[in-house]
Amino acid sequence: MKTPVRTRLLSALLSLVMLVSLLPVSVFAAEPASGTWEKVTEAQEDWSGQYLIVYEKGSLIMDGSLSALDKEGNKVDVTITDGKIVGDYAKYAFTIAPMTGGWSVQSASGKYISGKSGSNKIITGSTPELNTITFADGNVKIASNNTTLQYNAAATNGTRFRYYKSENQQPVALYKLSTVPARESGIVTDLTTLQNGDKVVVFNPANKKALSSVYNGFYNTGVDVELTGGKLTGYTDAELWTVNRTESGAYTFSTADGKKLSMDEKYSSTPLDKANVDWELSAAATADCFYIKNVGRGSYLEWFAEKNNWSSYGTIGSNEALFAQQLYLVAESPEPGQPEDPTAPLKNGDQVVIYNPANLKALSSEYTGFYNKGTDVTLTGGKLAGGKQSFIAADGWPPPPTARSCPWTKNTPALPWTRPTPAGHWSRLPPRAVTTLRTWAATAIWSGMPRRTTGVPSAPSAAMKLCLPRHSSKSRKAASLPPYPTATRWWYSTPPTARPCPRSTPASITRAPT
Repeated sequence: MKTPVRTRLLSALLSLVMLVSLLPVSVFAAEPASGTWEKVTEAQEDWSGQYLIVYEKGSLIMDGSLSALDKEGNKVDVTITDGKIVGDYAKYAFTIAPMTGGWSVQSASGKYISGKSGSNKIITGSTPELNTITFADGNVKIASNNTTLQYNAAATNGTRFRYYKSENQQPVALYKLSTVPARESGIVTDLTTLQNGDKVVVFNPANKKALSSVYNGFYNTGVDVELTGGKLTGYTDAELWTVNRTESGAYTFSTADGKKLSMDEKYSSTPLDKANVDWELSAAATADCFYIKNVGRGSYLEWFAEKNNWSSYGTIGSNEALFAQQLYLVAESPEPGQPEDPTAPLKNGDQVVIYNPANLKALSSEYTGFYNKGTDVTLTGGKLAGGKQSFIAADGWPPPPTARSCPWTKNTPALPWTRPTPAGHWSRLPPRAVTTLRTWAATAIWSGMPRRTTGVPSAPSAAMKLCLPRHSSKSRKAASLPPYPTATRWWYSTPPTARPCPRSTPASITRAPT
């Protein structure tokens, strides 16, 4: 009996679909986000940053994504134009950070690299290793233990970046990341776009349930979510998991307080911080989905619809819809109320001094009749100074008094101004735009201060005291300032006119009402 043509076509089509579903997810990855890497052309006082290690003649970069870095072919082709490399190459980059005596060099795969004296090799480890970085004759030199990082272009035992004991290979250049594209939230279709520290929502698209870190008994609860126009809604902070890739290539999923999704040595539940914390991700048969398999137990994460909770099971079988999960990347967003452009010179809430540079007059919040006063200021070396602290204050302006300006205080804290909350603990007192009066207060902050009515207050030698400007209750309320700390407040009966605190003890001090 002949098989109908239409049956044969359907069979071929189904086979093709199955083959396509087995291809790596990266085949369908979207165009990579671009970043710009610029060549370092002079010595740097601070080499800190993210770099590509480049062999320019071959238009090659060292592959920092490898777990085993010391191997032939540890390179990636790039295009270099006018001293710049443009593309999504962060996964191949190296991070340079300061350490005693020099710099550490760490690959994107988390390996610290160094050389071995008298050998041609790359030593890798999990702790920082010392490198020195210099720039001479137009070339960068990265040296470690009497070896130098170079590129070997030879066809035999070459085509590799490595530390060599002799400087007879090709020099390398450093290209530093100068601009980085803003990452956008969205469905993860290519695992190579994930970075350690990314936050994701794990959800089951068939049932629209997100994996929560909140438990009902032994099992993770499911939170209703909705995916519309590529944007996922309905999740909370409890459904955010921080992703990290381990040296073995497995993944971990951590809560905000660092506890990892795991499986114990038995049972199908997925508790936190038990014996098996590593998970393997692989492409699912469903488009843009992944199977999430516990490495130690071999069980797959599933939305157990019948029990209305998350669980795991050893086989997928015909339950594709329960085991095919999606990852939704939650990109870091600007601080609420702030401009989206991170390069904007001012942010909402920044505090500034407005002044006229031609006449060196600052805009005061004090008035003469209907008009703002002008306060004399000076601009020296890019720093503004002067005035009687009556105009709007910027962060750190006016400067707080020091221990030297109040000889009877001790251990006066430096910037930022602080206050005790509770007694005995220091916390930041945020700068506010306020109108300060010309009466100044010396606030003595410690427990059990003697309640005197005259004379200079005394305290134990370890007391922490601070000179602060006085604000009227009206101005404090208008500026949303916190109430004064619970401590005895002392006011100068004769306020100083030129400095926050007098250099000599005032003749008399009276205690303000509390």
